[in-house]
Amino acid sequence: MENFQLLPFIFFIISQASINVGSQCLIGIGNKYVEFFENFYIGSPSFRPVLGSIGSGGKHVYCYTIKSSWLEELPALQLQFYGETEHLGNQTSGTNHPLLATVHWHGSSRLWEIPIHFLNNSSGPGSDKVLGKTLWHYPNGEQRASWDLIVEISSYNSDETMRYKMEIVVVNNFSVKANTVIGGTASPSSPSFFLVNTTTVEDWEYVFILASSEEKVCTRISVQKINGPFLDPLENIRKVELVETFTLQAGLTMRKEKFPDGLLLVFHPLLNDKLCLKDPDPNELLKADDPFRTKKFQFQMSEAMPDFEYYFPVFLPLLLFFVIGCVSFLGLYYSKKQHGLLLTEEFSLIQRRHADSWSTINMDVLVNEEPSGRVEEPQSVLELSFVGLINFGIPSFTCMSVFKGIVFNSGDTDICYFNNLCSHMWKGYQDFNHMYSNIGYIFFGVLYGILVRYRRTFPNLSVNNGSQRQGVHVHYVLLYSLAIMIIMLGVMSTNYHICPNKSNFIFDTAFMYDIAAISTITIHKLRHPTNLSATFVSVALTLVICIPAFGLQWEQFYVQVVFTGIHTIFVLLTLLQLCFHGYVRREGRLVHSFRQIFYIICVKFKDDIVHGRLLKLQRVIWTAPHDDKVQIVPGPGRLIMPAFFLVINTIGVVGLWTSISGVNFASQVLFISVLNSSLYIIFYCGVKLFHGECRRILWLQAGIYLTASLIIWGIGIYVFAHHVSNWESTPAESRVLNEPCCLMGFYDNHDMWHFLSSMGLFCSGMLLLTIDDDLMDQPQSSIPVF
Repeated sequence: MENFQLLPFIFFIISQASINVGSQCLIGIGNKYVEFFENFYIGSPSFRPVLGSIGSGGKHVYCYTIKSSWLEELPALQLQFYGETEHLGNQTSGTNHPLLATVHWHGSSRLWEIPIHFLNNSSGPGSDKVLGKTLWHYPNGEQRASWDLIVEISSYNSDETMRYKMEIVVVNNFSVKANTVIGGTASPSSPSFFLVNTTTVEDWEYVFILASSEEKVCTRISVQKINGPFLDPLENIRKVELVETFTLQAGLTMRKEKFPDGLLLVFHPLLNDKLCLKDPDPNELLKADDPFRTKKFQFQMSEAMPDFEYYFPVFLPLLLFFVIGCVSFLGLYYSKKQHGLLLTEEFSLIQRRHADSWSTINMDVLVNEEPSGRVEEPQSVLELSFVGLINFGIPSFTCMSVFKGIVFNSGDTDICYFNNLCSHMWKGYQDFNHMYSNIGYIFFGVLYGILVRYRRTFPNLSVNNGSQRQGVHVHYVLLYSLAIMIIMLGVMSTNYHICPNKSNFIFDTAFMYDIAAISTITIHKLRHPTNLSATFVSVALTLVICIPAFGLQWEQFYVQVVFTGIHTIFVLLTLLQLCFHGYVRREGRLVHSFRQIFYIICVKFKDDIVHGRLLKLQRVIWTAPHDDKVQIVPGPGRLIMPAFFLVINTIGVVGLWTSISGVNFASQVLFISVLNSSLYIIFYCGVKLFHGECRRILWLQAGIYLTASLIIWGIGIYVFAHHVSNWESTPAESRVLNEPCCLMGFYDNHDMWHFLSSMGLFCSGMLLLTIDDDLMDQPQSSIPVF
C-alpha cells in the first residue's frame, strides 16, 4: 500500500524528465487523462479538439506520438489555442495574456502567450479567433519511427478559472507545386507558411511568386531560408531573405541558386493597416489592434524569364535605334549636298510678310553692334560636363550603391518601388529591364553629338560671299551640351532604377530640367547671337535642378508660393529682354545693359499710361520725354505671343498647382519646364511661317522632325501618365498599380516611356539643328529677329 502511494510521485518524476528531453510520451489512451496531481495531465495521441479549464498556477500537459511515415506526406501541423473567461471587473488580472503554451517538438522548445477573450464584452464565444502556430517536421537527419509532440498549458497571475481549447490542424498545401494556384487564410496571430522545394524545378533560373487577394488587409509576405521545426514569421530577422508588404497583389522574383535547399514563403497579416496606407482613416486608427482579423489570399509559383530569353528584347530596340540613326544621317547628308549646290548658285531673298506687325530689325544689326568676344566652345562643354558629373553623377552613384547594399543586406524590398509584375532580375539587379531601357538616351545622345559634329563640316557660305554673313548663328556649344545632357539623363535614370524611391527621384529628372533650359536657350540664340557665359549657364542649370530637390523635402504649399513668385518675375524679366533687346536705342546704338533696358521700359509704360496708349498698337518710334536720344523701335506684334507666355506662366502655373496637386513638386516643375520649352519651339516655328519662311525644300527635314517629335511626345506622355508604380504612396499601394509586361513580355509602360522619350529628345534636338537650314544662303541683313 505504501509503495502504491509512491507510484504517482514516481510517474510525475518520469513525466517531467520526458518533457524536458522530449524523447518519450507516457501512457494515455483515447480522450482519457491520467491524473497524477490536481493540475497535471498527460493527454492521448489524438487530433480531436481538447477542451479544458485551468486556474491560477495550473499546468496541463498533453503528449502526442506521431509516426514519421505519416509526417513525410503531411510534414506541417498547426497548433491552435483559444482561451476565454468571465470578465469580473477589478477581480481580473491586469493582463489579457494570463495563459502560456509551451511546446516541445524535435528536441526544441518554444513558448507563446495565449490571449484571453472576456465573454461579457463580446457578442458570444469567439472560437474562430485563435492563436495558431505552425510546426514543421524538420529534416535534421535523425531517423526515428515516431516523433513526440508535447504541449504544456499553464496559467499565471490570474485568480479566475479560464477555459481553453487546443486543437492540432493539418496544414494543407504546405508543399508548393509549380504553376499551381494555392489559396490560404492567415491572421496576425496565425501566419501561413508554405514550403517551396526548389529541387523540383532544377531547370529554372529564377522563381517568381505572384500573390493576390480581394481583401485590403495589410500583409507582410516574406521569404525565409529553411529553419528549425518552429515556424515564426519575423522573430528571427537573420533568416529573412526578402520581405515586402501588400494589400491586393504582390510579386517576388528570386534566383533559385540562392535557395538550394528550398525556402519558406510566409503570409503574415499585420495588426493594423498603418504600414500600407499613406492616409489612413482616423477612425480606423482609433480602433485597437486586432490580432484575429483574417485575410484570404492565393498565390502561384512559376518560372520567371531565364537569361537566354533576354537576347531578343534586348537587341531589337538597338536595331530600331540604328535604323533611325541611319535615316537621320541620310537627311543631313542630303542637306550637305544642298549646301554644296548653293555655293554655285545665286540666292534669292525670301519675301518677308507682315514686317510692320512683327520684327523691324534684322540680325546684321545685332551682330554688328554686339560687343566683341565669345566664349570658347571647349571651355563651355567642359564646364557643363563638370557640373553634371560632379554635382549629380558621383553623389547619385554613391547614393544608389548605399541603397543597393541596404536592400541586399536587409531583404526589405519596400525600400524600392518596382513594378513587381514586370521586373526582370539579372546579375543581382532586381529591375534590369527598367535599367536597360535607358539605353535609348545613351545611344541617341552619342548619335546626336556625332551628327552635330558632322553638321559643322558643312560648307561655310559666308566665306564664299565676301563679308556678307549668311544664315542664323548656330551655337554648336549648346548642341554639344544638349548631347551630353541626353547621355547623362540615361546614365542617371539607369542609376535611379537600381532602387527607385523618393530620396533619389531628383537624380532621375535632374537633366530633364537642363535639357528643357538648353533647348530654350538654343532656340533663342539662333537669332540673338549675343555673348554667352558658360559659367553663368552652368550656375543657372544647377539652380534649376536644386529648386525641385528642395521642393521634395519641404511642404509643397510654401515652396509653390515662393516658386510661383520667383518664376513669374523671372519670366517677366526674360520676356522684356526678348521683346525689347535690339529695339531700345540710345544715340542710334543698341542698349545692351538689361538694367538700362528695364529702366527705359518702365519709363515708356509710365508714359503710355499717362497718354492713354498702353493697350494700343503703336507703329511710330517712341522717344523718351526726358531724353530725346533714347528711342524704342515699334513692333507691336512681337508682344502678342510673349504676353500669352506670361499668362501661361502665371495663371497657368497656379492652375497646375491645383489640377495636379497630387503629383510631386519635382514632376510639376518638370511639366512646367517642358511645357515652356515646347511652346517656345512651336512659337518659333509659327513666327517663321508667319514671316514667309518654311517654304523651301530644305525645311522639309525640320518639318519631319517637328511632326515626329510632336507625335512621339504625345504618345510618350500618354504612356507616362499610366503609372505602374508610385513612390508618392506606400509600397503596398504602389504594388496595386503593378501590371504585367506589355511589350515582348519584357517591357512595361515605363520602359516604353524611356524608349519614346529618348526618341522624342533626339527628334527635338535634330529640329534645333535643322530648323533654319532654309535660311543658310540668306544674308543676315534679310533675316528678322524675333
